[in-house]
Amino acid sequence: MVISLLCNDKIAENSIDTLILKLLYSLTTRKEWIFMKDAEANIEDRVKNVIMKTLRINLDANEIKRDTSLMGKGLGLDSVGVMELVVGLEQEFDLYFEDSDLSGELFGSIGSLTNYISEKLENKHA
Repeated sequence: MVISLLCNDKIAENSIDTLILKLLYSLTTRKEWIFMKDAEANIEDRVKNVIMKTLRINLDANEIKRDTSLMGKGLGLDSVGVMELVVGLEQEFDLYFEDSDLSGELFGSIGSLTNYISEKLENKHA
């Protein structure tokens, strides 16, 4: 039934074949979206673990939120800590931080760091 829809250009828009295809597409897209959210959550957990290990923070990972600041009053990351963290993250994710990307904004929060790493990994596997 689905094959006939793919092969026949003149199927009515409301045919059962079209509805099935729309449903399959919707389920596939939803599954991919859920997988991407799970993958990003996994990256965030890994980032948190590297941060806790690098900064020797004795906290539960659940206490560190996505908007937790890494610098200053947040987790207290300084310039030496940034370099240690970069090395730890490069090893954990097998990627390279570009010098031009190293900014206060990137290390402003767990979320910004997670987003950066997610993008780097997507580009690496694309």
